[in-house]
Amino acid sequence: FKISIMQVIGSGIILAVIAFGVFIAADDLTVVSTMLRQIIFDLEIPLPELVELGAGVIPAGGGTKEIMRRVINPAMRTENAEALSFLQRAFLQIGQAKVATSAAEARDLGIFGPQDRIVLNRDHLLTEAKEEVLHLVEVGYAPPAPELIYAAGRDMRGALLVGAWMFAQGGYITEYDNLIANKLAHVLAGGELSKPIWVSEQYILDLEREAFLSLCGEEKSQARMWALLNTGKPLRN
Repeated sequence: FKISIMQVIGSGIILAVIAFGVFIAADDLTVVSTMLRQIIFDLEIPLPELVELGAGVIPAGGGTKEIMRRVINPAMRTENAEALSFLQRAFLQIGQAKVATSAAEARDLGIFGPQDRIVLNRDHLLTEAKEEVLHLVEVGYAPPAPELIYAAGRDMRGALLVGAWMFAQGGYITEYDNLIANKLAHVLAGGELSKPIWVSEQYILDLEREAFLSLCGEEKSQARMWALLNTGKPLRN
């Protein structure tokens, strides 16, 4: 049974990729299992800084899109639901690098779904993971169809920008943090859409990639990346 290991630069997380659609992440003695519908009870994720923001970029490769899918989408399927509070929740969750201190909290934050199974004994995790993967193969598992993502539009983006500006004026974040927040708000709201609409996952992924690459070209983002690589600590410039 093959396991490949990958170190994530700057975070200290090690990902053990067990099979397609399944991974286990470990930071020191902390173990996190997701994408195989099982997690450990009393999970703790002691990451003081979200890697992407500390490196001067936003979560990409599906990171921001998944928060939208898991936090905003369920709420907006309710008739007459107001998007702003859920958009703010996703914005602050990413922008303030909120992390889960337990499996239950991870569910509340949208990191895990209600269908995820809890494994009480972490010593059984690898066995449970292997059995789950073999079961998926046996039943002919296929990835779910892409889901439409709720994009709130430019009016809601404006509300997020005002909030970020107030944080900057109050001295809680730097001017460059505010620039990153603007990029994040642009993605979360679905860009320049004139009204709320459900869009494809690829549409959001394209916005993510555009924001990520533009930030990678900024000197201050490069300085943050360099600081993480050399000191392991985020640079606030």
